[in-house]
Amino acid sequence: VVDYDTTVNDSPTDISGKGNHGRFVNDTSYSAADKAFKFDGNQDFIETGSGSNVISGSNPPFTASVWINYSGSEQGYVTPFSIEPATYGTNTNVWFYIRDTTKKPTLQFENNYVEFSEPGTSTGGATSNTWHHLAVTFNGSSAIGGRRCWLNGIEQVSSAVAGNAAGGTLTLGTTRLTIGSMYYNNAHIHEMIGFISNFKLY
Repeated sequence: VVDYDTTVNDSPTDISGKGNHGRFVNDTSYSAADKAFKFDGNQDFIETGSGSNVISGSNPPFTASVWINYSGSEQGYVTPFSIEPATYGTNTNVWFYIRDTTKKPTLQFENNYVEFSEPGTSTGGATSNTWHHLAVTFNGSSAIGGRRCWLNGIEQVSSAVAGNAAGGTLTLGTTRLTIGSMYYNNAHIHEMIGFISNFKLY
């Protein structure tokens, strides 16, 4: 439903055929040398139009794929993407982020989250200042195992589902997509510093 091919496009033009084109907000730009979108962490991000409705429904299955190279974040969370409703609330958002401190990719639905660690360790592998490929899936199940993540082709180990609303139903109305920032309480926060390339959402 979204395909931003940065190897051929210098803007967030959706080539999926669904028309979910994005727009640069503030200082977001395209780096030809990196074939990627560039973010400086100062209230910049990419978002689709209001009501673009990238995915919706009750526990809708989805898969996202992204290349990321980050040097930091504005507030401790590096956010490759979020899927946002018109009105913020528990289990009505999709946030995918990396904690600066732990380097753990995390898929959260607000008060309902799963963290991912390197196999055989308790640490996250999504380190800064290097290119990583991340793929994350949700199969529609609220139980452990319903969310999975691969880092550079290696499946990561999932934590138990946690948070005040763990196990709740993800309920998405009309949604838009944001790249490089998280939508929280009707504002954008946790902007990343670095590069995003070839984002895809299925």
